[in-house]
Amino acid sequence: MQTSLWPCFECGARISKSARTCPSCGSKFPFGIQCRFCYQPTKISEAIESPEGPLSPDVRSGFPGRRLTPADVPFNLRSVFHESCYHKIFSSPVPTILPCPDCYAAISVDNASHYEGFEDGGYVKWLPCVRCGRPDPLHSLGRCSYCGLIMIPGFHHLKKRGNSLYHHECSRRLKNGCSLALIAMLIGCAAVLVVLCSSIKP
Repeated sequence: MQTSLWPCFECGARISKSARTCPSCGSKFPFGIQCRFCYQPTKISEAIESPEGPLSPDVRSGFPGRRLTPADVPFNLRSVFHESCYHKIFSSPVPTILPCPDCYAAISVDNASHYEGFEDGGYVKWLPCVRCGRPDPLHSLGRCSYCGLIMIPGFHHLKKRGNSLYHHECSRRLKNGCSLALIAMLIGCAAVLVVLCSSIKP
């Protein structure tokens, strides 16, 4: 008799393959969640979520992301990474001084914004560049077209492909992916030619 139980990706407990939550560990992603960089599954407890804002207050801890727990649900399923994949982009802590994208004036991350709170919540208010007046210089940093993480000039090695800009590591992965796709296509064409040639009667 074929079983309908599969191991939970998080804790290994045998659960229904249609389960949405593991009854053993409480994970809301019992069969893993896809990494945005390598597109392989990862445990939610070993994943890092990229913040929605390009530079959130999390950047003050050195890395603009947060570690998830089994009970967490990411805000955006397309912003989750293996820790090892995430650190290929952020291999070292983000500097405390970053350049303005327009005039390249040095801006302190700690002084780039402040939190204005209210009884029912609050928001991050970004301060303009003191040299050129750009309203939100660090909040406006661009995102990589492949992984969606922020691109910091002078910190990341960036590559341009066509009209898009990528992290160096993402550009390499994209190039390798295109090469593999081309090889697979050529193998497929060769297989079709073999079938056609074998079907032709002499």
